[in-house]
Amino acid sequence: MMLHFLGRRYAVCPRTAFDERYIWLEGEACHIVTPVTQEEHVQRCVDRWVEREARVYLTQRVRALSQETSWHVKRVSFRRQSTIWGSCSSAKNLSLNLHLIHVDPLLIDYVLIHELAHTVEMNHSRAFWRLVGQYCPEYPQRKRELVRVHREIKEEANMV
Repeated sequence: MMLHFLGRRYAVCPRTAFDERYIWLEGEACHIVTPVTQEEHVQRCVDRWVEREARVYLTQRVRALSQETSWHVKRVSFRRQSTIWGSCSSAKNLSLNLHLIHVDPLLIDYVLIHELAHTVEMNHSRAFWRLVGQYCPEYPQRKRELVRVHREIKEEANMV
């Protein structure tokens, strides 16, 4: 079992311990201590941990980038989506894909800057892309990289 987390791959290494549950990343391994080491149980535990970490990390990055850009959002929500990384409503609410946590932090920041720019320009006009380019000049490359990485992660998930 493999875990993609912030652009790195980790081999999931479960260990049995009576009445204990914790997870940590070390080197190229995701260590999990749990009373039950059946693959299905381990996967659920890792998924819950990843979701908690994603919510914290993505919320912190939205706050930091919002301060940096002076583009503010009212609310951030999270979903598990298969086709989009994020969206921004006309009410300036962001909805982010929890699967973002699997990709490199530079790609995450590109997605967040893209969605935050929609708080100013609710379209993909030249003015919108100029805003994105102010804070992410490498956005064309990052956009392509995000597509490539997404394809790789999906292919690997289908192999398992």
